[in-house]
Amino acid sequence: MLWARCLRAQPASNRRTVPRVLIAWELGAQLGHVLRILGVARELRQRGAAVLIAVRDLRAASATLGQHGFACVQAPSMPAPSIEAAPEPPGYGGMLAACGFGEVSSLRALVQGWDSLIDLFSPQVLLADHAPSALLAARMRALPAAQIALGFELPPATVPLPVLRPWTAHRPADILAQEARLLEVINTLCRERGASGLDRLADLYASAAPLLATVPELDHFGAREGGQYVGPLVTLDDGEAALWPQAAHPGKRIFVYLRPGPAAEHALAAIGRRVAADAGVQVIAVVPGLRQEMAAQFHGERFAVYVNPVRARIALAADLAITNGGHGMTAAALLAGVPLLALPTHVEQWLLAKRVQQLGAGVFLNPNQVETGFAAALGAMLTDDKYRQAARAVAARHAGVNQGATLRRIADEIERISAAPAACAG
Repeated sequence: MLWARCLRAQPASNRRTVPRVLIAWELGAQLGHVLRILGVARELRQRGAAVLIAVRDLRAASATLGQHGFACVQAPSMPAPSIEAAPEPPGYGGMLAACGFGEVSSLRALVQGWDSLIDLFSPQVLLADHAPSALLAARMRALPAAQIALGFELPPATVPLPVLRPWTAHRPADILAQEARLLEVINTLCRERGASGLDRLADLYASAAPLLATVPELDHFGAREGGQYVGPLVTLDDGEAALWPQAAHPGKRIFVYLRPGPAAEHALAAIGRRVAADAGVQVIAVVPGLRQEMAAQFHGERFAVYVNPVRARIALAADLAITNGGHGMTAAALLAGVPLLALPTHVEQWLLAKRVQQLGAGVFLNPNQVETGFAAALGAMLTDDKYRQAARAVAARHAGVNQGATLRRIADEIERISAAPAACAG
């Protein structure tokens, strides 16, 4: 069986009766999913678990996970809709509708895909990383499940689910009607399979143990009363090594980690002007995928530009971090007391950047504000110490948080679930 092949990959000393864990990643397109999965999978393997990983992007994930000896397969998923064909929905339910929950036929196909993997691997636990149809499949089979969530992947249990894009035109009645249609799609499939239905859309997530891999201040939907926060999963030592440039009179250190595009180029140009005007400023700018000729335009004695990922630990020594607002870099910087200037490119980053701004530990700019507003925001954050003070206050509240402890808590919970499946079945 497939699980036996995965088990043979474990260290000989760990070959015993061990839990089999299917890790499922269904939605999202960032490398952060792969790095989170890798850390958890390694901790589980060290404890003797057999692990199979189903990933949304097999090409991106297989190189990273495969080199560590993990078996990867393609996760059942629907093609991401183009913005031109379907504008981004305002509500969380609309996101689910666009990812296969909008029609019984598409949702049935997704669940059948997960059924096949479950039959092949015979897992004792499903660990979901933004995998709602995998959660539904596990619920229908009474397969114990847990869910890793940074916040965004686990919406609060409200009716309706959260509005993600409040700036878009929408009516509450329309969002409620859409959720009612989604609920009927799900319950139609449940009836077909002889499973109990859901009372509300939020119940889709209720049968999995929630593992909020963040701190309350960085939950996209705000701190949750009674939330099981296990701490961030932050990878600091992957990538090439980077060194801070030298300045004759060292001043502020700026760490930049952005996706290539017009916003990044406007930001780099403004930072370059700041470097030229202030002999003490030092910059490490990481823009993976940036064309070499473009990088050469900005690279200088005190302005190091990298086009491949670097070890994020270097950011912990910065006075300011400039990012797109991804959770990993945001958490790493903030828990080191480093304030953030965020340039979010999608709604998940926007929600997190808004939280950091509400904390007083940073500022964010929407895409249409970067060209005209970035230089002023940069100047304010380099000169006003209130941002640094707010970031340090967050860091002080979570001084004991670390990656190792987070991974141990997640693995402990998975072991607990596998040992008491009846108590965890949905």
